[in-house]
Amino acid sequence: MLGINWGGDLTGYGTRWVLADWEERAEIEQIFRNYDLGWLYYIQTEGGETNISRREDEFTDNDNLPYRLYVRQGRRIEGHYTLTESDLHKDLRGNGLRGPLNPDSVAIGIYGMDAHNVQGPTSRKEPRSGDGAAEGTLHLFDVTGPYQIPYMVMVPKQHRGILFPVGISSTRVAMCSVRMEPVWSALGQAAGVAAALAVERGEPLAGVPVRHIQDALVKQGSVLFFYTDLPKTTPAFEAVQKLSLLGVFENSDSGCF
Repeated sequence: MLGINWGGDLTGYGTRWVLADWEERAEIEQIFRNYDLGWLYYIQTEGGETNISRREDEFTDNDNLPYRLYVRQGRRIEGHYTLTESDLHKDLRGNGLRGPLNPDSVAIGIYGMDAHNVQGPTSRKEPRSGDGAAEGTLHLFDVTGPYQIPYMVMVPKQHRGILFPVGISSTRVAMCSVRMEPVWSALGQAAGVAAALAVERGEPLAGVPVRHIQDALVKQGSVLFFYTDLPKTTPAFEAVQKLSLLGVFENSDSGCF
């Protein structure tokens, strides 16, 4: 609601939320609600920013506040492939421009890896490190390149017949970027295609050929390899996407996307 700036984050309840039952989650929601309203009041009164307030035309039946708490991350599965920072990093295994090629891609991400505080600063004049500094803040926007997400991050090791397009198999740092709604939407589309193919072919979800999932997704206009100048209406869209997944194009300079 008010960003990552001093006072805008309420820390200490993330783990509680993940492990809580519905009754405790309702209590935690109320804690966040009271905190944000208090912080808003402080900004308006002490800060003199009277123009900052709740929208009177939104959530009119809920005191102009959202119905649900926004949860960036929660439980994640252990899948056949675990997405890590190195899959997103343009320098660790990438080519300096984008993350490493993953031929089993069913979705892409672009947003930088970032995380909020797990412990807030003790004063407005926050030191960069040491006593009084915030802990847990992570900003890796300068090293996150366009990256690909493979199908097997959605397929759990221990369960059959279910896919997880949101709580995918990933590290904490990788999820800091994947958690963007457009990425979850793309993974949801891929999960739907994979489930339909599994039923049609009579195969387990882990056994559906990724190439068939990719063929269906590309026909639907899904982007499996990022370009800024390749809209899905381009006649060569499908061909370029498939050739890119095969590593035909080097894509090592900015002119390639």
